[in-house]
Amino acid sequence: MSEVSKLIGAPDRSLADRRGRVVDRVQRRLELLRGWNVEGMPAAYLDKLPTSLREVAKWEDRELGIWPIASPNDFTTRHRTWGKSVLEIETLISQIASKYIRKPGGRPNNVAGTTSKEVKILLRQLEDAVSRWHTERESSAAAREKCVSAEGRVARLMRDSSEKDALISELRKRIMSLEAPRSIR
Repeated sequence: MSEVSKLIGAPDRSLADRRGRVVDRVQRRLELLRGWNVEGMPAAYLDKLPTSLREVAKWEDRELGIWPIASPNDFTTRHRTWGKSVLEIETLISQIASKYIRKPGGRPNNVAGTTSKEVKILLRQLEDAVSRWHTERESSAAAREKCVSAEGRVARLMRDSSEKDALISELRKRIMSLEAPRSIR
């Protein structure tokens, strides 16, 4: 252990160990971004995509297996060991951002790997479903109005019927009283 490491209690790590870990972290970022560029970016990560190399270096997401790269000198496009990989990461970030990230005042070009043709088809299906819903809602409202109107007519007819039944009953009583047998004199 070096004297400084002993003083601060830090473990002594060799330069090769640190470089190995950085190269693994660079490669993990590269694999992930290549996959997102080819297969489509999950919607859950749209707002988490770093937009600069500095953000890519600080990027940490344990679910994705992404760990931060502490030294800014290790994550540059001019690094002699992995500079080409960092340059490819920079290119992939801009390609993914142009496909999926919302530009100010605009819409994302492509969401989760759907093509513009698929988007048009989905929009047409959505419009059709909304149109059918509105049609069904209107016909349901019309049927409800007819039902309320019919209930009113039925109530009125029932009232009229019972009034007529009462009148018929009264008229029968009068007829019976008129037709009662009379005595002969």
